[in-house]
Amino acid sequence: MAEPNMREYPQAVLRLTEEGHYPALHSVTHDKRMLYERNPLNVAEEMRHTQKTLYELTGVTSHLTSAPFASHPYMKEDLRHGLVQLHDEDVGLERGYSRLKTSRNRSGTDY
Repeated sequence: MAEPNMREYPQAVLRLTEEGHYPALHSVTHDKRMLYERNPLNVAEEMRHTQKTLYELTGVTSHLTSAPFASHPYMKEDLRHGLVQLHDEDVGLERGYSRLKTSRNRSGTDY
């Protein structure tokens, strides 16, 4: 899910999660140069921004990413490492703050 579309269609995002689907984070800019050619943390930062928007709209935290442009050949090792760091930081935050509880879909499955 691209962040601007999430903001434009918040009810669709909410419905998707309420129906038990696990949304993938896609990006904010969807701009190949912005994502892959500048700062190696750009992909991770865009995914974090998208993740925060998803949480604001639905209360769901997703760790699933779908890099724009099919990721190959753009997702080099340093970019993948940035995404791993993003996930590790989020797991640490979830363990550290009681207010960040595991999200559940209607069937009771942990995300």
